[in-house]
Amino acid sequence: MKKSLTKRERIKKYNDFKSIFKRAKRTDVKGLKILFIENSLTWNRIAIITGRGYKLSVLRNKAKRQVRDIYRNLKHTIRKGYDIIFIPYNDDYSYKDRFIQIHKALLLSGILL
Repeated sequence: MKKSLTKRERIKKYNDFKSIFKRAKRTDVKGLKILFIENSLTWNRIAIITGRGYKLSVLRNKAKRQVRDIYRNLKHTIRKGYDIIFIPYNDDYSYKDRFIQIHKALLLSGILL
């Protein structure tokens, strides 16, 4: 399985976001929230939305890059057929801390194999 993140694996449409926010299950851990809902596809789709606390674009983009990279490395261990939105919160988290947050959130949500 490729570790890249293809275009079809991203949530882009407004109506998709709207339905996810309306009907999704939520899992919170310190520094991260995930929203997830089953989709009718045989692959997962993701989106990364930063919280309001990010004032500097450098920090906001760093958090998005970290979450995207961690997802790419974990995607082979995640059940298929979900739309997932990651919402990282602003704080000075290292890559290792983000990895632990995402792993724990996916475990608590029950979508990690």
